[in-house]
Amino acid sequence: GNKLGIDALVAYQLTFIVVSHCEQGFIHHDTHNTGDRTYNVIIPLETVEDSPPELIIQGTDEPVFTQGRLNYEENIGILLGDFAEHATSECDYRDEPGAMRLAATLYITDVNEDNVE
Repeated sequence: GNKLGIDALVAYQLTFIVVSHCEQGFIHHDTHNTGDRTYNVIIPLETVEDSPPELIIQGTDEPVFTQGRLNYEENIGILLGDFAEHATSECDYRDEPGAMRLAATLYITDVNEDNVE
């Protein structure tokens, strides 16, 4: 938390994302208006070799909303903060037995005496 200016990090939600087929991702953001105190960390655990990009990141450059795409790298986390627009990228691994994207998503936030009620 030092680099982010956060006093104490608390992990408050852990989920898993498993994808083997996606025709169109849903652009969304996980957090907003937290004052850059809450984050979603995507931690890729299993990837598909030679996969097209797995994650869409969308800019806020109205009215264009430029999109970038990136590949997951196993055990390298992606930190998403306030209004970080993103989606699962299209894929179809159904012809590859057992092939899937697997990632953990860990939500973390700053908890301190000033913001606990």
